[in-house]
Amino acid sequence: SYLSWPGEQQLLEGGHPHHPTAFWAGGARNASMSSEGEGAVDAGAQRREGDAEQQHAAVVPAAAWHGRRMRVTALFLLLCVALLPVVQAGTFISGSVRWEKVKDNTARFDVVTYWRRSFSPFMDGNAKPGDKIDIIAQSTVSLNFGDGSAPHFLLATVTNINEDEDWLEAVTTYEHTYATPYAKKELVAAYSDATSGAPVTEQQYRAEYTPWVATLAGCCRYTTITNDPDKPFLMRSHVNLESSARSPDARLLPTISVKPHSSFKASVTAPLYQPQSMINNTQALRFSWCPSSSWTNPGAAEVELNAVTGMVMWKGTTSSVWYHLCVQGSIDSVMSEVDFMVYVLAPGVLLPTCTSVEFDGLPTYGYVGYRLPFVVEAFYPGAEGNVTIAVGYRSRMQEGVGVANGVKFTVASTSRVDGKAVGMIDYLVPDWAQGWVAVCFLSYLTHEPTIKSPMECLDLVLQKDERTQMSTTTPDEFKVHTPLGQVLPNTYSMREGQALPLMVRAFKPPKDDVISLVLSGDSNGDGMLDVSEAALAYPNVTHPPWGASLEVIKGGHNASFRISYVPPRSFTGAEVRLCVKARGAAGMYRNIEDTELCIHITVQRCVWTVQESENLVAIAQSVGVSWLQVWNYNKEGLSRPDLDLTKGQSLKVGQMYQVAKGDTLANMAGRFSTSVDMILRMNADLEHSALLLPDQLVCITFNSCKSDMIA
Repeated sequence: SYLSWPGEQQLLEGGHPHHPTAFWAGGARNASMSSEGEGAVDAGAQRREGDAEQQHAAVVPAAAWHGRRMRVTALFLLLCVALLPVVQAGTFISGSVRWEKVKDNTARFDVVTYWRRSFSPFMDGNAKPGDKIDIIAQSTVSLNFGDGSAPHFLLATVTNINEDEDWLEAVTTYEHTYATPYAKKELVAAYSDATSGAPVTEQQYRAEYTPWVATLAGCCRYTTITNDPDKPFLMRSHVNLESSARSPDARLLPTISVKPHSSFKASVTAPLYQPQSMINNTQALRFSWCPSSSWTNPGAAEVELNAVTGMVMWKGTTSSVWYHLCVQGSIDSVMSEVDFMVYVLAPGVLLPTCTSVEFDGLPTYGYVGYRLPFVVEAFYPGAEGNVTIAVGYRSRMQEGVGVANGVKFTVASTSRVDGKAVGMIDYLVPDWAQGWVAVCFLSYLTHEPTIKSPMECLDLVLQKDERTQMSTTTPDEFKVHTPLGQVLPNTYSMREGQALPLMVRAFKPPKDDVISLVLSGDSNGDGMLDVSEAALAYPNVTHPPWGASLEVIKGGHNASFRISYVPPRSFTGAEVRLCVKARGAAGMYRNIEDTELCIHITVQRCVWTVQESENLVAIAQSVGVSWLQVWNYNKEGLSRPDLDLTKGQSLKVGQMYQVAKGDTLANMAGRFSTSVDMILRMNADLEHSALLLPDQLVCITFNSCKSDMIA
């Protein structure tokens, strides 16, 4: 067979072709055309033109001229037929176009197509993941952005192959900038509703958009399909960068098998939405057949499409035949089409099963830079070693195959024992894959690939990596309350010498994350703050939290840590701030950020906590008073001061004084037979130049023989 060309009819009628286009079909060059062949045609045309001039110059008789012209024509036609390559059968299986807004009027397009892998132009039929191929089938395949710009011919990356079904998946990514975010915008008059028979008085306007229409076109469809065999294909995607930032996204496998009177879902997602939001939502994702201008619909007697759910019901009874279907998914005034093939099985065929242990009907949440593992199990009775698993569209591979972690989807292992197969799908969420997507899979028999299980799809909601969430817990005795009884978060009150048992919980949703927690300023990483580290980390703080320590209780993505802190002597009345930083583990695509949590500690005045083996004499010496004075402050609880002290016990080491109007540090020191330095030691938050306020509380140690007047 051969391809016709524009000059053929003219040549048969005795004329000349105006241009040497013998190897062009519908304006598109055949993939097997060679530059050497083009030169031969050009040279032949020049020779024939020269012959014609000589014949005209000789003024031969009309009959002789006519005979010679016919002989030249016949020879030229035979030459064309001899040079023409044999046209191969249609190789296109499935395809779709989706886009996302990059910025302003720029969109990034992903073109996903499936072809017969054994087609010789595709690396001699041996294309494998990572190969770059020119998508030139029976005619050139191109993406037209719809704004009058030059079309893009497809140079694609092979991202998936199926040797059993003889197909390859090829993905091409382009960026394109439009002059405007939409092709056209019109304001259409709309009137407010009249009520109670009153006339309409207010006129309003609503915007109606005409989107850009990007098209994927080429030839030819698969030869074996019942509708449109060997015909050109055309898929569209509407682009409106004002009404939406992303188009619907098709996720079906390229070939699906279905029994008569059974159904499957045309898996198309709306990436900007949550799957649950589509339920009972009038603005939700809607489904429809593609226009009849681009394909032949098998008809309502054969197949029906539910506009709300996307369920495809096969009603026809004809079996053992292939069809192709074309479905539109629409939302937010934008639309994308997907074209795929369906094989109708005989009613009694036993099908394999295919399920995922993660499939519970609810979406699974994933995070950028973290892995989503899935286990898929297939089973077919009596098919030992012949059942396997296929996974659908695997997202674009921006970095390509061959780089570290470049393959975003991998079937890590597939085992076949006694008619069972187990697939491990490991998905590393890249930084550009966000929103609602779906992973679709099915099982089939390797020796008869048309015998497939129903397609299952897992809805995934992909999000940016979240910062670590932290919370604290501690016994009630340390908590501080507002006047209304509400607990102040991360704010605690404790005594000098008392240990604060603080638990910190650090959480990140990705289950494969490992959270680390450090004390702010712990430069050597030993889990403790020494004096020099605390001074550097808290340079403008009078009482830095030296002596604080950190202990890991449980690791992972839901980690817990214990922080211990004991305010030392001379911190009575001090305000202490202690901070910790948490972060997740480093990894590809992850944006590592520290999350800092600071706690605020108020050290109670005039109270000390008994340490191991301490007695009143040692405590009194550390305060700078006599042991009798300390005993006097605690008579009610210490009937035998030499025996009654226990570790952790609370002891008063002074008394609280309420500042009166006109009080100063100096006159208080004189009144209570103490010194200003002693008052400052017992009140770490005061300075020599401190301005005392009426009703302010300070801790005083005084000579009770001279004055016991305490306000």
